[in-house]
Formats: sequence, C-alpha cells, structure tokens
Amino acid sequence: MDAKLRKLMIRQSELREKINGLQAVETRSTEQDTDLTTARNEYAEVERELRAALADDGQPVEDAEVRERRELRSRTSVTDFVQAAINRTGVTGAAAEYAEAEGCAGMLPTSMLFPPRRETRAAATVAAAAVAENVAPTAGEVFVSPLADALGIMTPTAAAGTASYPYISAGIASEAVAAGSDVSDSSPAISAKAVEPRRLSATFDTRREEMAKLADLESALTENIGQSLRDEFDDQIVSGNNTDPNLNGVLTQKAATAPADNTVTTFQTLVDSVKDFVDGTHAEDFNQVSLVTSPRVASFLVGLLLNAGNRQDNALDWLRSTYPGGFRISRKAPTIAQTDHSTAGDRRAGGGGLWAVRRRVPVLAYAPIWNGIELIRDEVTGAKSGTITVTAYMLAGGVAMVRPAAYDVATVKTVQGVAP
Repeated sequence: MDAKLRKLMIRQSELREKINGLQAVETRSTEQDTDLTTARNEYAEVERELRAALADDGQPVEDAEVRERRELRSRTSVTDFVQAAINRTGVTGAAAEYAEAEGCAGMLPTSMLFPPRRETRAAATVAAAAVAENVAPTAGEVFVSPLADALGIMTPTAAAGTASYPYISAGIASEAVAAGSDVSDSSPAISAKAVEPRRLSATFDTRREEMAKLADLESALTENIGQSLRDEFDDQIVSGNNTDPNLNGVLTQKAATAPADNTVTTFQTLVDSVKDFVDGTHAEDFNQVSLVTSPRVASFLVGLLLNAGNRQDNALDWLRSTYPGGFRISRKAPTIAQTDHSTAGDRRAGGGGLWAVRRRVPVLAYAPIWNGIELIRDEVTGAKSGTITVTAYMLAGGVAMVRPAAYDVATVKTVQGVAP
C-alpha cells in the first residue's frame, strides 16, 4: 500500500470517529452542528478520493467498512494484546476497535494469526565491548496450512449459549394439478444442528533471563501459542472423533472405509470409485468438485499409471485434470493403518481416503468459535524463580454439517494384497 492510500484510509478512520462522536451528543451546539456538517462533507470527499486512488492503483474497490477494518488491522499487532495482558488492562486505540469489529472485544482476534504478522523491531546499537545481542526477529514455527476452508467449513463467531444452525430437512412439494382438483398437502420440516462449546488451551513458561536475551521472545511465543490453538482447532474440525474433550470432525463424520483384504487398486477401480463425485445436484460440473487426500495416498496415485495407447498419465494428474476445482494434499487428512493379517497368504491392507467436496451451493458446514483467544499472563505464581506463565484458551465447537450430501469419499488402498 502506498503512502497516499494509507494517508487517506487513516484520515477516513479519523473522520468516522469524529462523526460518530458528534452524532452521540444529545444536544449539540451550533458550532458542533457546523463541525458535524464539515466532517460529513470531508468524509464524502475523502471517500471519493480513496475510491479513485484504489482504482488507479489497480486494487479492488471495497466499501468503507471493509477498508476501515483492514486499516485498523494494519495498525494492530499481537504485541498490543500481550502488553495489555502484562498490564492487566484492556487494549486501547486501533487494537480495541479491531477486536470489537471482529466480535471479540478485549480478546485477541483469531484473524490476527492467519497469516501471522511479524512485528518489525529496530536493532539496538551495541558497543564493541558489550555482550553480543540477537537483533533478528525470532523465526516462528511452521504450521500446516488450515484445511477447514478447503472442506467448505465456515467458522463464525457465536454468542453466549449453544450455537444452533437451522436447515430445511424436508421441503415443500410442488405438483401439477388437474382442473378442479385439490393440491396435495406437504409438510415441510425445519431441523437444526446444535453445537456446544469445548475448550482448547495451551500454556508456556518463560524466565526473565531468557526474555532479557531475546527482545521479542514473549511476543514471538505468544504469537506461537495463538497459532498453535488455531492449528489444533483446524485439526479437531477436520478429524476430531467427537469423544470428549475432542470436537466432531467433518472427515470423521464422512470416514473412509477400511480396504478389503486380497484386493488391489488399479486405475480402473479408482475411476469406478470416483465416477459419482459429480452428483448433478450439489455438483453439476466437474469444476464444482474439489478433492482432498493425504500424502500417502497422493504418493501412491503418482505411481498408478494409465496405459491407454501412447498415454502414460498417472492417476494424480488424471484426477487433477478431470476435477479442476482444486486438489489439496494435507497431513491433516487421516490415513488407514497398514496391517498384515497373515492368515491366508498375502492379505495386507492399508490406505486412506480421497474426499470430494461438492461446491455448487455455499455453506456446507459450520464450526463456531465463541469470542476470540483469551490470554492470561501470570508473573506472580513463579515470582520466586523469575518464571512467567502465559496461558491461552479458546472456546470452539465441532462441525455441524448442514449439507452432508455435499461430501463423498472413496477409499484408496495403498498397501496392495493379492488379487483374487
């Protein structure tokens, strides 16, 4: 973002605050009425200039609320929330406004964590005789890319109480009716998927001596604990087994079946297992289907060749070209353990799922989050040893699948047995 765009966005945010403040005054003076009119006129002019600047810059023209939220996000860092936890006070300024806009006032918004935003710090000047200082920012942990979006899972913020997502489970039936005849009665049904919150939490200890060595240590670790929570949440809503305290994962609800003994996966059996991925309802075209599988299955598919004429396509390339809606290979996709029954010759089995997500209709599933991430900093309990404990938690729910028919799964056997 260039300096002009940033300046206009900041000015727009300032004017919006001024207008809201003046509008909140119950009895305004003549001078305040004049200030309000002037602020509104300037706001309209800034809005016009901003739209023109965005168009000239080749950026999409967003509405004022989206731009203001993005501008607030650019002026907010994880450190703001860490410092508030240290001081035992609430965040203020842009951080407070952004948290409120994200629906989790006073908490660390989960949107702050993906993608992670590193804070730029100035390097302090070190005298030649001084102890060497690490002036580079601490490199963060590498997490697997979230899979929830690829599976069509929305993660809305839920209010207090049980989150409930209604859907029409039996619709109204229409029919052609002969002249003078009565139309048949139809009884539609509205059902709902209810989700209750469960707690995901993490904690770490650090010593004051360690913090003195690395200037951004606590900020980096606090950012890491937030990312770790978000990663655990993604793991849970992908493959959680719904046994307390685990959440209910979407791939658990649509699990791949164990492969049969004494069978092999050929190119033809693979084609037969995926031919119904386009069902004509939730997917009316091949590009409306996206695929998800594990590294083990993907590696097997690369070695599974199609021999037709002079063609030497492997199964993975064939699937990508046949279903151009997207193909994700993720460690989060569960696999089926390799086994060797050894009771009747070679009866080995093992493999994984090849999941299809039909995307013709939106809103396939929900996994709510109650507020944001709560940070608790305790420097009292371990004060004798100079230990500081930071604990974070978030309340989240499992997956409520309102369109289960949008999902399908084929089992791919990667550990081959003997063909019958």
